[in-house]
Formats: sequence, structure tokens, C-alpha cells
Amino acid sequence: MIDAKVAGSPQGFAAGLAARARTLVEAHAESALRARRRDPWRWRTAHLLWPLFS
Repeated sequence: MIDAKVAGSPQGFAAGLAARARTLVEAHAESALRARRRDPWRWRTAHLLWPLFS
């Protein structure tokens, strides 16, 4: 039989999701600001292209 266990608490899971959402929102806001300024470096900045991996 397969036994599944969840590591950590539900609050930890929610905190992780909130942290990822915060990272995405910050990257989106910075990208929008750079787009308004027509900054070409926004396409060469890793934390804006892949915010969850950098």
C-alpha cells in the first residue's frame, strides 16, 4: 500500500506560496517600470526573466 506523508505544516505551505507570490509581484512591478522607461536591460536581467529561479 502507498503511504503519503506531508512534510511540514499547512501554515508553512501557505507561507511558501505567499513568498513565491511576493517574488512574482516584485518582478512584475519592476518589469513594468522598466518597460515604461523603455529600458532594454529588462530582457537581460535574470531575476526579471525567471523570478522564481534566481
